[in-house]
Amino acid sequence: MQLFSEQECRPRSGVEEAVLIGRILAGRKDLFDELLKPHLAPLWRVVQAKMGTDTDVEDVVQQTLLKAYLHLEQFRRERPEFR
Repeated sequence: MQLFSEQECRPRSGVEEAVLIGRILAGRKDLFDELLKPHLAPLWRVVQAKMGTDTDVEDVVQQTLLKAYLHLEQFRRERPEFR
């Protein structure tokens, strides 16, 4: 499953992620997709290994991303990785 291009999925530094999160929290909600791109494929693979059916995987990934979005303000800058 190829969700995004290789360039879009390149890992970011913790500083880059912290900057993105700061912008999202400042009102740039449209940047949340940018934050997620490098994490989506690995998240999908982990959930798929545990769940089985694609429908279940989609549900769990969607719930996980929603929780990440809703709790983004709890991001700790002293540990900048989004993981």
